[in-house]
Amino acid sequence: MGKHKEKLASLKEAIRLDPKHSPANFKLGLAHAAMNRHQEGMLYYKAAIKNEPNFSEAHYFLALSLYITKRYKEATGPTRDAVKIAPKRAEYQYLLGLVNIKLGQYEKAIEPLELALKLNPHILEEGKGTNPGNNKPTKH
Repeated sequence: MGKHKEKLASLKEAIRLDPKHSPANFKLGLAHAAMNRHQEGMLYYKAAIKNEPNFSEAHYFLALSLYITKRYKEATGPTRDAVKIAPKRAEYQYLLGLVNIKLGQYEKAIEPLELALKLNPHILEEGKGTNPGNNKPTKH
């Protein structure tokens, strides 16, 4: 079994033993997103959020998967939730601005984009908010 398959199997086993294990659900969501299987990943992010409502990264990566799959209107809620939980995370603010732009809500996009740049002046260079490969979750 390859290293990636072993990791997936290990996470699935952790969830089988404890379906409410938010970090395992979240990591399984990340694994699916990394394989461009965002629909499956979203199910695991939602499970993590259900079990731990203030898990800001699960909200953010759910929103990011929705954004990547062009479901901008649906991305609004989890993006706002992530921002509400952790307002000083530049990538959360940046994604909120991008979602607002995609929805044609340009005035609403200004404040979160300005705040994202204030929190991290290099955010545009880093590509945060739109490229999950550049968005490394913090330890949970």
